[in-house]
Amino acid sequence: MWQGAESRWYARDDKLIVSHPYGALVLAGWPRCLAWRCDTSGAWEQFRPADPILRTVGTAASPEFVQRAMRRSSDAEQLTESEFERQRAGMTRRHEAAVAFHALFPLDLRAQVARLAERHWPVLSLVARCPGADELYASNPALAFALASSGSLRDRPVARPLRSARALLRKPRTAILEWLGFPPAPWVARVLAKIAPRALTTRNLRYVRTALRDGSVSKAFLHLPRLDLGTLRILTDPELRDLASFTLLTEIDGSMLRSASAAYLLRDAARMHAALHDGRRLPVQRSLRGLERVHNELVARQNHEGNQAMLALDLPPAPIAGNEAIVPLVTPGDILDEGRAMHHCVFSYVPAVAQGSTYIYRVLEPERATLSVVKQADRWQLGQLSGPGNAPVGPDTRAAVAGWLEGIDSCDDAAERWAGDASSL
Repeated sequence: MWQGAESRWYARDDKLIVSHPYGALVLAGWPRCLAWRCDTSGAWEQFRPADPILRTVGTAASPEFVQRAMRRSSDAEQLTESEFERQRAGMTRRHEAAVAFHALFPLDLRAQVARLAERHWPVLSLVARCPGADELYASNPALAFALASSGSLRDRPVARPLRSARALLRKPRTAILEWLGFPPAPWVARVLAKIAPRALTTRNLRYVRTALRDGSVSKAFLHLPRLDLGTLRILTDPELRDLASFTLLTEIDGSMLRSASAAYLLRDAARMHAALHDGRRLPVQRSLRGLERVHNELVARQNHEGNQAMLALDLPPAPIAGNEAIVPLVTPGDILDEGRAMHHCVFSYVPAVAQGSTYIYRVLEPERATLSVVKQADRWQLGQLSGPGNAPVGPDTRAAVAGWLEGIDSCDDAAERWAGDASSL
């Protein structure tokens, strides 16, 4: 919404002011870290933004921002010279406002918080306004993130979360854990301290909390040196955690670029194996290379044989209208053809499409790709986006898909749509 090309950014004193077609947003920078918004009625309210603000502002503050923004503008070729210059002037104002606002935050803290996937503003508010929060964030980012996001983690959110946080920061960390619904044990704090910042989302922490409450929690939580997106995805899923050996988990967690996609490879391999072997469970996978080989063999067999039961399923209508470049796949046969053409396992998603939780699209431009959207909390968000053979797509393709999704519902936060992207089908 406020990141869109139609929004206008201004810097005044310690504030970033953004006007957009649906209202306005005001952010007061460090050390106040306050935020207000209004809708078209003009009614203002104070709130705590959940999106990754420092990343958005940092992108706009980069020296190449204006040039890149103009190059990526899908309408640039159709603009008149005066329209082009007006759009360039708007992007230049945005860049200048972002530079001024970005500079208000301490450099080290700014770099640390920018690594988070979401909720930069609540974390900044916690550190700025609660004594001791900076030390907690430095030693255990996940616990500090959870404390800053208590409204999304507690069954009964408190009216004044920062007041509660100030009191809790004077107590042992086990008290913070208990208040947030985690088992109040020192080993739980040690597990949270291992979670990589980029894997910190409230959704992931809820999954972790559920897993840590389980008496049969995997010992890998205790023994892995670090917990990234892939290992968290596997260890918090009862259907997956028994399919990965400790050796595979260690290998996945050591691969920053492939961590998340490895978890999806395991999930998809498990689904395909069950479909092709009368429901039998996938054997335990012991290496990333072995998992990739098994996955590719299952993809080839699935796309060669198809599955008559899956081909007979009726699919609901596309939840989001396509366009010339993004085309919905409306039958199981269409999805099977896509998997064959792109050499990946998208056909295994047919049951999820039939159930109404996922939908598949063929992307034709700016490069050939396959897209899934998933329904979460009654909203359709980006699931996965990949090229042939699960190859990653370029930034122009990502931008085109993000723009298409934003066009469907401009009030949705574009950053949230990318939270589940694992670039693997």
